[in-house]
Amino acid sequence: MGVCLAIVIAAVSTARADVIFEEPTQLTCGRSEVIVAGTVDGTTQPGPFTNAQPPTLKVAATACWKGCRPGDHLEVAQWVDPKPSRSKPRPSDPKAELAAWEQAAVEPPAKGTKVMLFLRHDGSQLVRVQDSGGYGGYVMLIGADDKQTQRSAGMCEVALAIAGARDRTAVVGNPVMVHVDVTNISGTAAVFHAEAMTLKLQTDARPGEDLAPAWTPPAAITLQPGAKHAFDWDLTQLFPDAFKKPGNYWLTLDAPAAMGLHWIAIAVQ
Repeated sequence: MGVCLAIVIAAVSTARADVIFEEPTQLTCGRSEVIVAGTVDGTTQPGPFTNAQPPTLKVAATACWKGCRPGDHLEVAQWVDPKPSRSKPRPSDPKAELAAWEQAAVEPPAKGTKVMLFLRHDGSQLVRVQDSGGYGGYVMLIGADDKQTQRSAGMCEVALAIAGARDRTAVVGNPVMVHVDVTNISGTAAVFHAEAMTLKLQTDARPGEDLAPAWTPPAAITLQPGAKHAFDWDLTQLFPDAFKKPGNYWLTLDAPAAMGLHWIAIAVQ
């Protein structure tokens, strides 16, 4: 089973906003029995819906990382909004707040919407997994394009690590090396979509400006279970207009399996 992947923010807001939390994590993926991307095919019953009488969403799977196959038709029950479990300030009347939540209208994603869902079994039903930060939201992407989906599943099967300290020093005229390891941590073949990587450089000499690398990302990389692929970059070649004088530089890497943004601060002497 192939996998694309990474993570930025996976608990994406819907029409009624969920929490925004850096997901998925290894804990979330471990708790998920089904991890799937697909297209909404409506609901099993017509609305209107409330949190007390929520919809069951029908999803046609287009890509699966765990517990299903492309082409499967899934039903996701209990499509509710997050409960008001952590209101600030603390509610003076929790029962009234819960009653208001139960009566609130629920708008499921429209038919044809692209989704990526992290699911578990609740008896005979599939329901969404809640975020591992304890904020009461659900880990999912609603309306995501293919690149966002690639960036939001990396913790499933691929791990990325940057060697060395985040704070480094370098000397003008010398190479500035960065070593990155991508490892397949799953039990099946995985595909690392290197073209989804984003590298940016900032410098105090040009504040607020992102410098893009002078490179063409490699094609997708297939990794067997346990296999590792290394990237060794000389930043002076990737960013030929930088590092020519003393100053401070900041490299950010957003990539499949990066678990959010990786960054390196480089002081050039």
